[in-house]
Amino acid sequence: MTYYLIFFMEISTRRVHFVGLTQHPNEEWMMEVANKVSNAESGFLRGKRILLLDRDTKFTLKFREHLESGWYRTDSIATQKSKLQRVHRTLFQKHQNRMLA
Repeated sequence: MTYYLIFFMEISTRRVHFVGLTQHPNEEWMMEVANKVSNAESGFLRGKRILLLDRDTKFTLKFREHLESGWYRTDSIATQKSKLQRVHRTLFQKHQNRMLA
């Protein structure tokens, strides 16, 4: 089975915010994520100005447009990819017991 994790990392503090996981990262789920992180009162992106995304197709056009309506973003994070992959493995191992429950 494949599980997809989504997390955001604050570059300045390297603090990681785990947002969710699913076996089916469809557009509906991605929009739930976008709404959650862009919530004006409690969202991770509150007070942020720059959002970096990679070119993964799971970041659908609708997802990007929703976030771009209030944020600046760029796709150039190739140099950060290995760091993000390590964080992904760590999060997966940490939350694996929740997935199997």
